[in-house]
Amino acid sequence: MLNTLIQKPPLTKSQKKAAMTVAIIADAVQIGLAPVFGPGMILPFDDILDVIAIILLVAICGWRWQFAVAFVLELVPGLDLFPTWSAFVLSFPTAEEGVEGQPLHAERVQSEPSPRPAPRHPIETSALPPVQPPPR
Repeated sequence: MLNTLIQKPPLTKSQKKAAMTVAIIADAVQIGLAPVFGPGMILPFDDILDVIAIILLVAICGWRWQFAVAFVLELVPGLDLFPTWSAFVLSFPTAEEGVEGQPLHAERVQSEPSPRPAPRHPIETSALPPVQPPPR
């Protein structure tokens, strides 16, 4: 039951594309401007960027526990140079989209089991006598 509470439905392709765009931009700014975000700065630009990234990603994907892990990793000096946001967004499953952009898995109806296919060999259709043990 706990697994069903934690598990979220897969993202649609459009959600994943938007989330990857946000994650790549956040990681690129963080890595590209690492000297600006370095220690000794008056304003914590790096932390502000992480807060903006997590707000946007939660708005796009909904809350996922992986965001908390990514945010904590982003707060560790040195680890924030790893593209954490992109790596975590890549780990989210993607659903196939229907015509209206909704995931196809949302309302799958279990169909009746298909009938057994017709036998291909005539021996499968004939009744065989039971196997008798050899005489002693």
